[in-house]
Amino acid sequence: MSERLWTATLTAEQLERWLVPPRTTAKFTILERLTAIAFPAPTEPIPVSEWTQGRIFGSDFELRWEKRGDHYRAWLAGEQAPEDFWTEVLLPADMQIDKKVGCYLWGPNEMRIAHHLDYRALPEGKGRPWLIRHDFRDKEGTLVYFRFAGMQRKDKS
Repeated sequence: MSERLWTATLTAEQLERWLVPPRTTAKFTILERLTAIAFPAPTEPIPVSEWTQGRIFGSDFELRWEKRGDHYRAWLAGEQAPEDFWTEVLLPADMQIDKKVGCYLWGPNEMRIAHHLDYRALPEGKGRPWLIRHDFRDKEGTLVYFRFAGMQRKDKS
């Protein structure tokens, strides 16, 4: 297995260094708070203080974070080791990664969502947003961890 997982507690400044646009190797973003969800483009700045959790991701890595008090609990999944203050999470040595997993996201005009969803990192076109995921499974097939790896438009068929 070439992908690994790290964790750290970050300050707002440390987190913001990862989020400087343009985010060329992690061009997809999902930001969340109790009353909103957003999908900014890789050229847009991320106002960390306005969101309680989020993630940036692409084919190379995913950085996921959650606000806890004055700091951010973060997880980084990918192949390249980050800076020294990150701690590696030991995953089973026989881990298998399934890269053919995904799910449809809400359409832009879903009535259940109460507002228009704008997937700004996706090109305009037909098809619903499709979230590409890498599942990390142990030898018994149990899901141990997953990371998002991309988004595309895909026809529902």
